[in-house]
Amino acid sequence: YIRKNVSQNAQESFKNTKSLNELIADCIVLNKQNGKIMLISKDILIHKPYNKNTGEITWECSTLRNWLNSIFYMEAFEKKERVWISRSSIANNDNLVYDTPAGENTVDRIFLLSSDEATEMLPLKEASDWWWLRSPGMDAQNVARVSINGTFVLYRGALAVRSGGVRPVMWVS
Repeated sequence: YIRKNVSQNAQESFKNTKSLNELIADCIVLNKQNGKIMLISKDILIHKPYNKNTGEITWECSTLRNWLNSIFYMEAFEKKERVWISRSSIANNDNLVYDTPAGENTVDRIFLLSSDEATEMLPLKEASDWWWLRSPGMDAQNVARVSINGTFVLYRGALAVRSGGVRPVMWVS
């Protein structure tokens, strides 16, 4: 079940999950490979800044990445559910249009989509608010996002200290 510090939407999405099939029902299946399924939450679960501090930032060093893989992971899922969530190698690609570095690749249980993954895997639709991607924007202080009308804002993005929607992604087995 969900404990404190996780939004009401997250609670509604995950609190009564008893099986992997129920978890999958609360998410969108993005990919299947090697006996694993890549899932993204159907909706924004919480609003958080990508990073608490101003300045240059990458996914690897962001406070949002840390929160997703620690507090969210531990509070959104019971122990029996956490065993389904795989540690995954996450490729972080530079923004080639503006030559903005993405930082090092990471290993995460919970992550955000990159701009490439969102373009390839997710049918975009209007949402209640904009939400973060993990890819860099036009400079190292901006991060790519999906706008409220469902279009990608890949280059300018949003300042990392703004509070944006979070749609967690995970590989489950």
